[in-house]
Amino acid sequence: MKLKNKHSSILFIDTETGGTNPEKHQLLSIGLVHWDKGDLTKEHQILIDDSPMSITKEALEINRIDVKEHFKQAKSNSSAFNDLTEYLDKIKKPNSKIIIAGHNVMFDVNFLKRFFKDNEANFSKYFSHRIIDTYSIMTFLNMSGILKGELYNSDKAFEEFEIKIKGRHTAIGDAIGTAMLYNKLLLLLSAKRKTTDNT
Repeated sequence: MKLKNKHSSILFIDTETGGTNPEKHQLLSIGLVHWDKGDLTKEHQILIDDSPMSITKEALEINRIDVKEHFKQAKSNSSAFNDLTEYLDKIKKPNSKIIIAGHNVMFDVNFLKRFFKDNEANFSKYFSHRIIDTYSIMTFLNMSGILKGELYNSDKAFEEFEIKIKGRHTAIGDAIGTAMLYNKLLLLLSAKRKTTDNT
């Protein structure tokens, strides 16, 4: 599927964390998927050892991360950050900034901002202040009557649009799933427009 994209690079992200507070809980992993006119490219996951931040039992019940195995593979905070910036340098278009996309993505953005802060780096060097949130898109489509029911969380959304991904509740799995959801929403609107044009 080739779609028009006159914007900056779009990057779908998802994070798995040790809790909900970026100032307190550990950033465990970042999933990254570059969206290019409908194609999903440069899938990448970074596992992070952000010790000694705290990890809650509730978070592990959701993300199902085996902490011992995680830290065997995870990179140190600084090494993981270098990995991230190398990736961003590859997808960033000249004289533009990357638009972050995701589902309820401000949660992930806040953890990402703290990651930059911890590494004394400038978040706005890479990223636009604009974001794309599939939650917000689906809320709008629901209010407009195009989408029925409450499809706001990712589980319901993936089920409704028959999106099957490996590694559900991993950062990379959910980043890929959300990018696929974005494409489904674009196709839905395209089909709706064609129907309207033909009436």
